[in-house]
Amino acid sequence: MRTHLLRTVSAAALMLLITQTPPAKADAQKSPFQIILELYGGVPSGDKQIWSDPCPCSPLTIKPDFHAGGVVGVVGSMSHFLPGSHPGWGFGMFARFGTSNNASEGRVTYYHYNVLGGNYPSYYTAGRARHRETHAIVDFEARRDVGLGGDDSTRITLKAGVRFAHFRADTNTQFTFLPSPYYTLRERRRSRFFGAGPRIGAEVTLPLAYGFTLDLAASGSVLFGQQSTSVNAVGGLGGISAVDRRRFAKTVALLDGEAAVSYVFPTSMAKISIGTKVDAWLNVHDTRTKDYIPGFPLDPVFGKRNASRFWVSPFVRVTVPIGG
Repeated sequence: MRTHLLRTVSAAALMLLITQTPPAKADAQKSPFQIILELYGGVPSGDKQIWSDPCPCSPLTIKPDFHAGGVVGVVGSMSHFLPGSHPGWGFGMFARFGTSNNASEGRVTYYHYNVLGGNYPSYYTAGRARHRETHAIVDFEARRDVGLGGDDSTRITLKAGVRFAHFRADTNTQFTFLPSPYYTLRERRRSRFFGAGPRIGAEVTLPLAYGFTLDLAASGSVLFGQQSTSVNAVGGLGGISAVDRRRFAKTVALLDGEAAVSYVFPTSMAKISIGTKVDAWLNVHDTRTKDYIPGFPLDPVFGKRNASRFWVSPFVRVTVPIGG
């Protein structure tokens, strides 16, 4: 009797484990869509924009102090749209936009001031620059979930697709030359890159405890596009008006990685993630100065044709499953 009772209880417990609701992550995977919302901000680094060169050849530079932005995305399962397809296949679409602060810098020098390549003799010169950068990304990707180490709650998601990216930098400068004659020079500089290309990456989700997970991700893309830079100068001694435009093909590499700790709410299956991401935009920026007087030794061209920008950005992300 006792043996029969133990067998009955064991069988009931086994059936309970088999029919038990899977972990929150598995339920989230069953949803046809997941909406992803993210806010990020951080400190940029990399090559600086030259805005003036006091002779002899000592450039003044400027870069943003911080940046902030957001991401909106949707991830879906292909099995909900293509019956019979492997349940591990999915798709993702993401849009990202970020902007820096309007960085400002002022400087006073004396005797000879070279304004972004143009030489204007003066005993005292007051200059001020303002600089802002923006970036935007649109991603379309195919996704494939694969197991890791035989543990169903730990997985890798491989992804491949196409990325579109835009980078823009605006620099506005104004110089006042004293004491005599009194005149000003204003320059407006705009550098832009737009390109598209293939992108591959991977995401790893490692379970911790009590509904927490460690999420890791990395991706890389190569973008083929066009760089355009324009510099417009108005004013100065004699009221000059000069325009310099450069346009050329360019290949840019975008690399990114992130690490986050996430918590999955057991009732709604929503997930909140807090972490840090690192972005590298290689060769995306043209920081060269304008050549006012070609060949003139006191009018050199400074800066880089292929300058880079890097970001380290803490972020907060919310993932909400839709449907089921």
